[in-house]
Amino acid sequence: MLGGVKDIADVLSRGRFSLSSESSLQLEVDPYLREAFPGVEISREHRLDRANRPDWLIDGRFVVEAKISRSSRRDTVRQVQRYAEFPQVEAIVLITGRSMPPIRAAKPVLIVHLGRAWL
Repeated sequence: MLGGVKDIADVLSRGRFSLSSESSLQLEVDPYLREAFPGVEISREHRLDRANRPDWLIDGRFVVEAKISRSSRRDTVRQVQRYAEFPQVEAIVLITGRSMPPIRAAKPVLIVHLGRAWL
């Protein structure tokens, strides 16, 4: 059952996912989320508008974005901050294989460092 964004972050923090590429990560995370939250609407590559398409929109209100290393930290922060400006987005979970500083945005942003599950 999905109570809030912390539930999503907690579930993802326990997963051991491939960190070799963003596409591999996304292919592994999608069924993992669907199994963890049966009956919850999970939209893949959801269009918030023409230019903004987060990796997942969960329950119509929580964004999950996956980043490995392809984009710069600055670009990732800007992208997350853009998503936070949409009224339907209540919070964001950034899942990443790299270190990231806390992100200040209009909505809460939780960062899940995927490498920790392998420790």
